[in-house]
Amino acid sequence: MQGMVKGPEQLVSTFVSCQPLARGNRHLTHNMFFHDAPGAAAAGAAPAAARTARASSYRLLHRASNPPAVLATGTIEDDFVWSEEGRRWQFLRRQFVMDPPAMAPEAQQRALQQQ
Repeated sequence: MQGMVKGPEQLVSTFVSCQPLARGNRHLTHNMFFHDAPGAAAAGAAPAAARTARASSYRLLHRASNPPAVLATGTIEDDFVWSEEGRRWQFLRRQFVMDPPAMAPEAQQRALQQQ
């Protein structure tokens, strides 16, 4: 999956297209951090300023098998904006930065020997 997904229709279409890949897989999200964003305290400061927040977490995708097989790992960065109309936080942006694939032990050993 590449590019940016915007709007409810594209989001639903993306989830439907990923469904065959998702069967038997599990996500583990951990090490969540919430950060103040520039507009986080803007609610009382100025009506025109948007209230924003940022969260980051580490995600592990694995095949639910015995033993489990790690498929991908990486960091998720989320930006949120406060909706006064809905009285809730809404996603403004989500970015998943995947870690490079790990090398097999033999390839790791060869890479270390070549350095």
